[in-house]
Amino acid sequence: MSPMRTRNLPASVLARLLERARRTGDDYQVLLTAFVCERFLYRLGVSSVRSRFVLKGAMLLRVWSDQPYRATRDLDLLRQGDGSTEAIRADVEAVCATEVEPDGLAFEPASLRLEAIRPEDEYAGTRVTLLARCGSARVTLQIDLGVGTL
Repeated sequence: MSPMRTRNLPASVLARLLERARRTGDDYQVLLTAFVCERFLYRLGVSSVRSRFVLKGAMLLRVWSDQPYRATRDLDLLRQGDGSTEAIRADVEAVCATEVEPDGLAFEPASLRLEAIRPEDEYAGTRVTLLARCGSARVTLQIDLGVGTL
């Protein structure tokens, strides 16, 4: 017997997140943003570029503990190798193009923006912003990306 398919997967995902927010008292926007972050990380984890990245920051602490230390609205990653905007853009686009089991999300590579973070510092980085859609909901995913040795 094949698994039952949801007619409108994005609407189902949003409804389940809203129900969880009501049940737990968590902020709906925080849950939605966390869902987007986690699904981006899933895509990264099964992508062809996964070996170039290491998760760090609050989302990593969330993985290690069943109690989040603080609500996080972004991802912090360390990238090994070429730190040029062209290389970063290509990797993020590769993650967006990675095929996964339908989860109701669509990342929009055309919305991809890159901006230098602390370019004058020894450990400069790049801030990546990317639009994700889940039905009618739009979430801007922010990734702070450091470049260095893993």
